[in-house]
Amino acid sequence: MNDDYRLLVSIRSASRPVAGLIAFVLVVLALPLSAVSGTSITEAIEVRLVAQNFNVATSRQMRFVLNVANEQAREDLANDSTARVNVAVGTALTSRAQVLDIAERGVQFERVAETSLRVRQLDRNEAGDFVVQSSLIGNLRRLAGGVHPVTVEFLRNSEVVGTITSFVNLFSEAEQFAALPVSMVASIDAPNSFTPQGVIQLSAQTRSQLQTLAGLLELGPTPLSVQIAPHVLEALARSTDPDDAALRDRLVAALPRHEYLPTTFVPFDPSSASRSSLVDAFTEQLQFGEVSIDRYNGDAPLDRTVWFSRNPVDRDGVSLIRQLGFQSLVLTPQASIGMGSLDNYAKPYRIDGSTGGSSMVLRTVDPVHGRLLSTQTGDQLVASYTIAADLIVGRQEILDSGGDPATRHAVLATNSGNPPAAGIATPLLVALSRAPQLSMRSLASGSVSLSGTSTVSLPRADRVSLLDRRESLQSMVDQIASTSSMLTPDAPQHELWRISRLSCGHDALSAEEFQLCVRGLRGQLRALRNQVSIPESLTFTLGGRESELRLQVRNESTQPLSVIVSMNSAKLQFPEGSQLVSIPPTSSMDLLFPVRARANGRFPVEVVLTTPDGLIQVGRRVPMTARVSALAGLGQVVTGASIIILLTWWVSHWRKKRREQASQNHPALH
Repeated sequence: MNDDYRLLVSIRSASRPVAGLIAFVLVVLALPLSAVSGTSITEAIEVRLVAQNFNVATSRQMRFVLNVANEQAREDLANDSTARVNVAVGTALTSRAQVLDIAERGVQFERVAETSLRVRQLDRNEAGDFVVQSSLIGNLRRLAGGVHPVTVEFLRNSEVVGTITSFVNLFSEAEQFAALPVSMVASIDAPNSFTPQGVIQLSAQTRSQLQTLAGLLELGPTPLSVQIAPHVLEALARSTDPDDAALRDRLVAALPRHEYLPTTFVPFDPSSASRSSLVDAFTEQLQFGEVSIDRYNGDAPLDRTVWFSRNPVDRDGVSLIRQLGFQSLVLTPQASIGMGSLDNYAKPYRIDGSTGGSSMVLRTVDPVHGRLLSTQTGDQLVASYTIAADLIVGRQEILDSGGDPATRHAVLATNSGNPPAAGIATPLLVALSRAPQLSMRSLASGSVSLSGTSTVSLPRADRVSLLDRRESLQSMVDQIASTSSMLTPDAPQHELWRISRLSCGHDALSAEEFQLCVRGLRGQLRALRNQVSIPESLTFTLGGRESELRLQVRNESTQPLSVIVSMNSAKLQFPEGSQLVSIPPTSSMDLLFPVRARANGRFPVEVVLTTPDGLIQVGRRVPMTARVSALAGLGQVVTGASIIILLTWWVSHWRKKRREQASQNHPALH
């Protein structure tokens, strides 16, 4: 047992130095880092790029405007005598993969030139942002032309506390470039802008998109390709809201300077329209859409060359739009997703329709650009310069492979085709328009030659089926045509009903929404027809074989209406037939119908009102009663003669009977 005790004591003695070491380490870890190192902890700061000159001539300066989000950190940085800002530039990029590696994957680039400035020496704008300017002198002068990655870093106590990475396009003003054509497309669509009753229903989201687009159109001479669903334009034109009027004026002033891409009045899928034998309906949608566009486009011609689609189009759709004169098809990333990846999105491709002679040029938006342009959060300015850098480096790849950039055409749009946010679109348009390696063009300026193009197969587009709606759509055409014949040629309903009918063709409507739209429009037509009426349950008396029937017809509407009035009866004849009448607004008029009676008595008469083309009944059939009290002329003579003959025969028969009875009772016979 003593041995056990001595072993325990020896273990405890040996453990004391280890325990002391552990305790020391714990104390050190518990102390602030400043007590150990003798320096303070440097906190990271959030830096955001506010402005930058992306295109920099070799004789100019690089300029960056940087925002530090935290106000206290910003002022601490400005007052720190040791704080510095470094501008580090990498070698010119030679591939698009390098651009995305740096911008999206955070791959560090090799720094080939660098300059450093004290933060206290920096200018600041009214918002307190730091303005960093650096001439291309010293080691920066060695930089070659092209797109370079650049990192701007804030340092305190020689530690990086905030950084941001972007790109600059360096070029010599004396150099000539074969420019790559670039187009930016902004498209706006929305749910139906009109109810079946003609009430305008523009959403706040649609108005916001229109405001964004107006701002982009007003930037300057950079041409944009614009597509606004004509039903949206029509609603804006008819709106009485002062804000809508101001927005309308902005668009009217700006749109003629840009390219307008035609489309149907409401989205009406060309692929399904072609398969559903709705070519005439599609053509009407397109033609009426062009009428609405012309109200905004001023004197600028509407070029039916490019069909821009936010949704997939297949071979049947290609045949239809080619038949209507379009020569090239441009698809957004969401519209081309079923096609898979292409080897180069600046190249034109060939697509064949389902009928002979219907081939077209295909252009698609690069999904990378679509995703970046759709950026809603984060540093949108960096996203815009990433796109610009990618386009310029992509142009260089074309040259390096022996191609001609002038034969290519890059198209920019968001994934959906909606206008990009101003925070990304505005700096991007400025950067693209000032880059000597690029040329901003309209979509219609692109080549439509199919020579040497690769063929791409389009998958079947089954997004929507219009076949089940064909009968209802045609029925509405017929009903509106008949009901419209009641109106004067200048009545406003002609265009309003057409707008409502075309709106019901919106291919994004569900089956239930489509039926509600159709019923609502039919209700409008029926409501107008019911404005004309006649008194019910009337009884009239005819005093002779030929007479006149007086009938009152009333119009409750505020405009003149025309109807056909017809009367039918088994015992009465109406020699002059039906009457076409026009009843003044909010008034009634009496009609005289010549009548010929065929017999005495009480007879039912049915009064029917129809539209002037005779195809649709107006209101309900109204039953009436005709009472014929006496017939005149030959009928009365014949009746009187028949009575006299009958009386004469009866008297003769009676006298003969008496004589025979008297002869039998004579005395001579007994």
